[in-house]
Amino acid sequence: SDSPVINKQIQDIQLPADSVLVSIVRGEEVVVPKGNTVLKPGDDIIALTVVGNESQLLNLLVGKI
Repeated sequence: SDSPVINKQIQDIQLPADSVLVSIVRGEEVVVPKGNTVLKPGDDIIALTVVGNESQLLNLLVGKI
C-alpha cells in the first residue's frame, strides 16, 4: 500500500531499461498489464528484468526498503 506506483497507470511509470511487467495478481484474478492498467494496493506484480536492474525495479515498485 506504500508503493510509489499505486494508483498510477503503467504507461506513466518509468521502468528501468530491459524491464517488463508480465502479470498482476489481483485477488483471484490475473491481469495482463496494458498501458492503461492502474496498479492498486494489494496487487502482486510479476516482472522480469536483467540482474543489474533488479534493485532499481524493486525500489520503483515497492519503494525504499
